[in-house]
Amino acid sequence: MTKNCRIIATALVAVGAVLLLTGLQAKTSANPSGQPAGAEHERVVKESEVPAGAVAAIKRMAGGAQIAKYEEEMENGETFYEGQWKGANGKMEVLVTAQGDVVEMEEVVTADAVPAAVAATAKAAAGSNELQYEKVTEVHYKAKYKQGDQRHKLVVSPTGRTIKTEVKPLVKQ
Repeated sequence: MTKNCRIIATALVAVGAVLLLTGLQAKTSANPSGQPAGAEHERVVKESEVPAGAVAAIKRMAGGAQIAKYEEEMENGETFYEGQWKGANGKMEVLVTAQGDVVEMEEVVTADAVPAAVAATAKAAAGSNELQYEKVTEVHYKAKYKQGDQRHKLVVSPTGRTIKTEVKPLVKQ
């Protein structure tokens, strides 16, 4: 075996070992759903399994409607809780943090309630297949500040994850 072949063979064995160990580590650090830690998952839960702050926020958003289902969701390594109920046009959902901060709302809407550009894009993608629409409202917060000769803007999720940053020079007037 030539020196180059031995180097390549050694590198392949090392890469294989790393992949094997990474797979074993992901399997041993799985969450209750059996998926690797940090992987996205959803599972139906009882109201009693949902933190009090999340239950209160879901019920407040439902406005007295009967909660049909609670779910626990893992997204981007963070745990959220979702409540579903029947709204005027069908299913309504709200996604909240354990403390009850609203992250996202989804509501079924009729085709005549979506902007024409949305309908055109969806029809072009779906062809002759039946379309259903949901209006999704995500909650983000902007934090603005001045530092030196620059304006800063942060867009932050309710869990504190930075979604976007923007830095611009101050405009002298």
